[in-house]
Amino acid sequence: MTEQERYQMTVSDLAEKLVLRHSELKPEKAKRLADKYLRAIQRQIAKHLVFHKKLRIIQFSTEESFTDCGDFLLNKTRYYVLYEFQSIQPIVTVLDVGTNQKGKYSYVSIDNHYLDMLIANMDVEGILDAWWLTREQKTWDIEKVEWIPVDLIGLRHFILNSTQNLPSHKDPSYYAQAQANARIAQQLLIVAEHFEGHWPHLPKQSEYGRTYYHGLSLQNVKREIRHAALGHHYSYDLDAACYAVRLALVDAIYQEFGLDHTGLFTNTKDYLTQKGARRRYLAQHITHYPDGERLVKEALNAIGFGARLTAGSWLDETGHRQYSAMSDIIRNPEDCNRFITDPWVVEFTREQDMMTQIITEYYLQDSEFISQISGIRNMLTTRGTVSRRQMMAYLYQQAESRILRELTQDLDIVIGIHDGFITKKPIPMAELRSRLREIGPYLDITVEEHKPFRTADEEERDHREFIKQEEQRIARLYNRPRHEPITKEWWHTLPGVEIYTTQGTRYH
Repeated sequence: MTEQERYQMTVSDLAEKLVLRHSELKPEKAKRLADKYLRAIQRQIAKHLVFHKKLRIIQFSTEESFTDCGDFLLNKTRYYVLYEFQSIQPIVTVLDVGTNQKGKYSYVSIDNHYLDMLIANMDVEGILDAWWLTREQKTWDIEKVEWIPVDLIGLRHFILNSTQNLPSHKDPSYYAQAQANARIAQQLLIVAEHFEGHWPHLPKQSEYGRTYYHGLSLQNVKREIRHAALGHHYSYDLDAACYAVRLALVDAIYQEFGLDHTGLFTNTKDYLTQKGARRRYLAQHITHYPDGERLVKEALNAIGFGARLTAGSWLDETGHRQYSAMSDIIRNPEDCNRFITDPWVVEFTREQDMMTQIITEYYLQDSEFISQISGIRNMLTTRGTVSRRQMMAYLYQQAESRILRELTQDLDIVIGIHDGFITKKPIPMAELRSRLREIGPYLDITVEEHKPFRTADEEERDHREFIKQEEQRIARLYNRPRHEPITKEWWHTLPGVEIYTTQGTRYH
């Protein structure tokens, strides 16, 4: 049975159950109401699946789905479609109720059976409406869309690899995550196929300085989906940019007052000039995981955006509050304790607090600047004063955006990704680093090349095709027919066959 047939069967089943409850309701109208119920849930999946919390647990607006479902009248009594079907056959299980006053979504769980069925039956217009339309934004302007080329073959192979060609030795969470990735990629494939291999991105400008995109975008999908969708490409990232920007802001303040910070912030300067060596040194504390350097890098980046060495909340690079402690990054207690008590890490963290204090004290004295930023979302505390952390997020993102504009103004990039960008062709690193040195002395950049995503079978076919083309090229070069391999089993049946060896030509 196809997913489309399953959808129609589900509609019929829901309609029958609704008619059993309300015998006066006509079957055709019951089917229309059942379809509205499923489409409302489908819209929330398209809108929020990329922000899933724990695999099948996703954000969900019960208010929006209530409105999308609508109501119906029977014998002068009003019934609400969402409530009727949720009581008959609850597809959505609410785990954490949101609140309209605080703009907090609910968290819900949806069974895998329904998730796959609803995603398979999505259409392009419904997906884009879910991604792009809000209460305020009733229509979207196609003229403002940025078109990102997509490797459709790679995306199809990624979905196949995430659902069928899974290794047998992984733990259950691996399979669940692979399945979740496949569902998100499936939505992307529906859209990209419709637009002949392009992924539409509708930009929205943040007051803090960054450009984000509505709905599912290259910025919010997981790295593995992004790489599969883009095919062969290069991703460039500013390395430890939060520290370089913070130090640059402090440097400008010191210069304005004619002060010298030589001998200050030495651990920060050490990290910016010796990142690899410092990460390797700190990775010695991580003995329970094979990827110690990655965890150290992640932990240091979190410190850069305000994470505490002990439990507590902090603001990430987007200005959103996070409630994870350092122990959520380095989960083994012994490893984590060795890391957070390392004297270098303790002093490094203290330096970040000191620089933040210097920067915020300086800008708090600028009444014009304070007036300028006071109206920005989340900038003021409940007491009506400017939040130092939000101010730092603003200053950082403004600086980051300015750096990337200057760096890429004449480059052919696919898209900017927060503190980096993506290209289809490589850019000489020497050129990029030279440009960065002119912008700031501590800025650096890294690059990673990503090959097209292919399954093992497809890679083998590609390799064989490459060999075939090379043999044809060599044959043309020497004016000979392309070499066809001959197996031992039937050499003796072909007398006079030429056999080429390193010792010369001999005949069988």
